[in-house]
Parts: sequence; structure tokens; C-alpha cells
Amino acid sequence: MSPQEHGQELQAQENQETKRLLLQMMARMDTLTQEVMQLKEEKEELLKVGGAQTPSTQPLGEAGEKEARVAGIASDPPAPKSGPTSHPTKTGPTKNLGPLAEFSGNREELEPWIAQAQAKLVVDYTSCTKATKFFMLHNRLRGEAARQLQPWVQASTNTTSMTAQCLLDQLRLSFGDPHVQEKAQRKLHKLRQTNKPFMEYFTEFRKLVLEAGGTNWPDEILKAYLEAGLSQELQRSMIGLGNTSQSFEDYCTELKRVSDQLEAFNLRNTGKKPQ
Repeated sequence: MSPQEHGQELQAQENQETKRLLLQMMARMDTLTQEVMQLKEEKEELLKVGGAQTPSTQPLGEAGEKEARVAGIASDPPAPKSGPTSHPTKTGPTKNLGPLAEFSGNREELEPWIAQAQAKLVVDYTSCTKATKFFMLHNRLRGEAARQLQPWVQASTNTTSMTAQCLLDQLRLSFGDPHVQEKAQRKLHKLRQTNKPFMEYFTEFRKLVLEAGGTNWPDEILKAYLEAGLSQELQRSMIGLGNTSQSFEDYCTELKRVSDQLEAFNLRNTGKKPQ
């Protein structure tokens, strides 16, 4: 074989090798392209089912690196390929408030205890299950309250009645005063400030309004009830200060301001509280 023929043969071999490498590269590119398309389809499907996923800080992984190399940019990591869509899970109670007091069946303590129980449920048990809330309240019952509600609790377990609100309703049925509103309204008619400080009188007034179911009463009604029980000295001091368009809250604020001034004046000049 002449040198020229040998050179031609080497050139042909190089051409064949180059062609083979090009074919391998093209096949590899096709494979990568198919993998990228598959990843995109899987990602779109997962987004449809579970919503957009928050980008992770984990490494891209082999498949992600392939996609990044083909696209020429850093790609987001692929969404998980398996596993059900996650849902928020119930958590345990917190301890922002102190322990809920026990309730033994004292009728006078029922409504204050229920108010504390509702606050505990909202603040510390908001993420807990209905069953946890239900048995937390049941666990704070003692004495007559526990004995009276025990049959109902047993019958309500694993039913739609096993809720905290249903348990509170049962306590009201068993220990609440059915005539509480009527009694509170009668007390409102008779309530007088006499020689008490205004805030002491107002605290009792507000308690009776709540018991009487008057939280939605018109401002004019509330102002009339409150004014009727004020001391004569405070009523005289309020002459010309109030107006019919004044809201109940503004009226109470004005009363508090005038009462504080009267008390300070009396203590400074006569050493006595307003009568």
C-alpha cells in the first residue's frame, strides 16, 4: 500500500469515527430532550393536583442537572414524583393562657367559667381536633357537674354532638338560670350609683346588660338606663355636656372624664368622694 493510499485509509477511518461520535452525541441529546419533556409533564401534572410547590434548596439531582445542561440555565428542582398531597395537620395545644379552672356545678360561676373556657379554646386549642377540645372541657368538670353530664358525655362520644359547644350548651341546660335575662332587667331598673365610684357602678351596669341580652340594644336605651342610676352630683355635672347624637361609648367616656374630675376635686377640697 502506497503512502497516499495509507493516508486515504486513515482519513476514512477518522471520518467514520467522527461520524460515529456525532451520532452518539445526537442520540444522547435526543435522550436528554425526552427526559426534560417527561420532567416538565410530571411537574405540570403535580402542580395541577397539589398546587404550586415552593422551590427547594436541595441539589438539583441528576435529572435536574440534565435539564439545566440542555436549557443552558439553572433549572428549578423537579417536584416530588410520588406521595400524596400534604395537608395541614392538627397540632397540640399551646400554653398562652393559664390552666382552665375546674367547674363543680355552682350556678353563679357558670357564665364566668364558660367565658374562660371559650377564651382557652380560641387561644390555646384553635388547632386541635374537635375531640381534643371536647374532652379538655369534660376533664375540667368536677362534683355535681361531672356527675350530671356523664351520661350525656357517654352517649355523645363519637357522634356529631361531641363538640365543645354542645358540651357548653348542656352545662347551661343543667346549671344555667332560665330566668337570668328577666332578673337582670329587673336589676337594671333598680341599679343606682349612690356613693360608689363611677367605674364600680359602670362595671355592674355592663354585667347586667350582658346578662339581660342587651348587647344590641340601641344607644338611646343604654344611655337612658345608665343615666337613670347616676348619682345626683354626676348628673348635675353632665348638664350641657352630652347630646342626643352622642354614641353610647362616647357618652361613657365623657362620664368617666367628668367623674374623675369630680373625685379629684372632692378629695382635694373636702377629702370625700362624690356622692
